[in-house]
Amino acid sequence: MMNNDTLYNSIPKCFISKRLKYRLMELNDTDTVINLRNANHVRDNYIYQKPITVEEHINYYHTQIETGHIIQYVMMIPDTNKVIVHIPLERNSQSAIAVRLSAPNGKVCSN
Repeated sequence: MMNNDTLYNSIPKCFISKRLKYRLMELNDTDTVINLRNANHVRDNYIYQKPITVEEHINYYHTQIETGHIIQYVMMIPDTNKVIVHIPLERNSQSAIAVRLSAPNGKVCSN
């Protein structure tokens, strides 16, 4: 089984398709991610449905993303670099990857 450093270092940091760009989430994406995550239609599809704060997200970033426990991408429109979705990838106890998508004006999708 890969450790978190190996897992994190083995993933692409950014990739671009014809219509979308994906890159690893950065701390400066906090406001955008909070706005996506706190939208009513998104929270309705999460187990934890309370809005998250900036402080909670920053703590999550430092304890989960920086440590490699969770890998989180943002999906963007290449021409505008507008973030439209955040995609957390997390390992569960069976070493599978769980994926959740939070998009404006849509539903949250999970595998």
